[in-house]
Amino acid sequence: MNSKRILLIDGIGALATSFLLVVVLIYFESSIGMPRHVLCLLVIFAGIFALYSLSGCFLGKGKWKNCLLIIAILNLSYCLVSIGLVIYYFHLLTILGVIYFSVELILIISLAIAELAAFNFLKKGF
Repeated sequence: MNSKRILLIDGIGALATSFLLVVVLIYFESSIGMPRHVLCLLVIFAGIFALYSLSGCFLGKGKWKNCLLIIAILNLSYCLVSIGLVIYYFHLLTILGVIYFSVELILIISLAIAELAAFNFLKKGF
């Protein structure tokens, strides 16, 4: 497993999430159902995570193990917050909104699992 590549994928994914939240979801807020202020909050977190992952990828020479663990924990925390927001605002969400957040959660959880697996691999000294 290439730790640097996983951080790059994470950073690009976080940028894609930011882009989708800003350009698509906020613009089509009524088609999604999640309130604009909530989407803006998620954009801020996704942007910070993108900066962290990409800086860890390009500037964290040899410190990828720690970066992987931290971003995996942050990603899982983002998922917990997203799940809470989906539950809280479920009455406002459209089918499209439920589908978007479900797919996003599946992708982010899958990535966090890969990050934790890479961390454990590096921790064992391989």
